[in-house]
Amino acid sequence: MKKIVTILLCFLILILTACHAENFIHDAIAEAASYSVSGNELSSNEETEIVLKSEKADFTGNGIDFDVIVAQYMDGYFVRVLDKSTVIFERNLSIYHPEWDSFSLCRVNGKTCILEYNPYMSMGMGAYKYLLYGYSEFERAFCVIDESCVQYDLNKQQIPYEQLAQFKETVDSYIDNSTLIISSLNGNPQTGGKLEPVDLSLIRDRYTFNE
Repeated sequence: MKKIVTILLCFLILILTACHAENFIHDAIAEAASYSVSGNELSSNEETEIVLKSEKADFTGNGIDFDVIVAQYMDGYFVRVLDKSTVIFERNLSIYHPEWDSFSLCRVNGKTCILEYNPYMSMGMGAYKYLLYGYSEFERAFCVIDESCVQYDLNKQQIPYEQLAQFKETVDSYIDNSTLIISSLNGNPQTGGKLEPVDLSLIRDRYTFNE
């Protein structure tokens, strides 16, 4: 009889030990999960956007001002145009070469537009592009009203001279009538002043180029 009681007691102790271990593991997992979530929340709070610039612009010509905002998030930047609290235009750029870009407020035919200009080149291959955005009151959105992209390959001597010259002439005329919102060209963030004219010197220095 005593032997049976001893066996039952040992069995009961094993069950209680197992239950305690399971509860301990469960509590440890819950605590770890809670710590992880808390860590993400702290990280998220630390990595909020920083507004670098805010200005007004009338894209309709009717005296209606829109908010133009430049914000930074870690190594990235955002350009936003808001109609009251609604985002109607948004683009991103960064200091890293593949994401270099620039945005300017540009006066064209008496109206304010947004000029996006990016003279990209990597390892002798390039694509110079610009996009001109105008605001459509009918669509209540920005639409592309002018654009051009000229590609070339210095390694294969595939250089569209006339197209590059025309590109430079057009963009330079836009730049002359613009003020910079933000640029990350050459990895150098800039939120004021004016862009430099289109630079074709890298092409001209390696090959004969008549501007």
